[in-house]
Amino acid sequence: MRWGWNGTWSWYRAIGSTNHEIKSGTLGYNSTNYVETYGYPNQQIYRYRSLPGETNYFLHPDSVQVFEYPNNTNAGIKYHSWFANDSVNLTPKMTLNAGVRFDHYSSWLPEQGNPGTGPYATPRVIPETHGFPVYNAWSPRLSAVYDITGSEPIDSEGLAALYSELSGKPVAVVALDDDAWVAAMTEHGMHEGMARAFASFGEATRRGYAGIVSSAVEDLTGHAPRSLREVLAPGLSG
Repeated sequence: MRWGWNGTWSWYRAIGSTNHEIKSGTLGYNSTNYVETYGYPNQQIYRYRSLPGETNYFLHPDSVQVFEYPNNTNAGIKYHSWFANDSVNLTPKMTLNAGVRFDHYSSWLPEQGNPGTGPYATPRVIPETHGFPVYNAWSPRLSAVYDITGSEPIDSEGLAALYSELSGKPVAVVALDDDAWVAAMTEHGMHEGMARAFASFGEATRRGYAGIVSSAVEDLTGHAPRSLREVLAPGLSG
């Protein structure tokens, strides 16, 4: 038997000249495993030994084995965790993540053993026990993300024109609004939620979120990146 819970909380706010995405959350569960062994009918096993040539195998009783069932073995686990994290946009290209996580783990043994209800059983009940190690751990986190973008923007019309130029074949952009695109994808089997998630990339592009350019590649490597024309030309020319 297991009871679990989780929850998260997010807060977006500009503090000074930086944007912050502050998150906190918790996750935990209480899990108890109950195993009961019932044993055999009447808690007995009868053994017979037959002699050579006999076809009735139950003429010579040999032994009877009895058991102290039923009994039960149980174990329990408790786990709790909590985290807090702040994602700070230091610059348009640099994001700093700082956070901490706490984990708590403990275990116990519920009451268990042999209740003595079987015909040959002797009661042996072990009381509930909690005398086991408890583990607590704090885990700090610190990381930085540097956004790397291309050195030149290109939209759908520009990409189609580049394909046309390099391949020598006309390539045109077919414009669809978001609802038409979602309808086409769901008609071909895509889940509507997933289709709308993909459609949001188009909206982000129209709003200019994908048009950010930077010199990050050259700044970090000392070499200018290859242009899209240079990448596509070998496969499309000729």
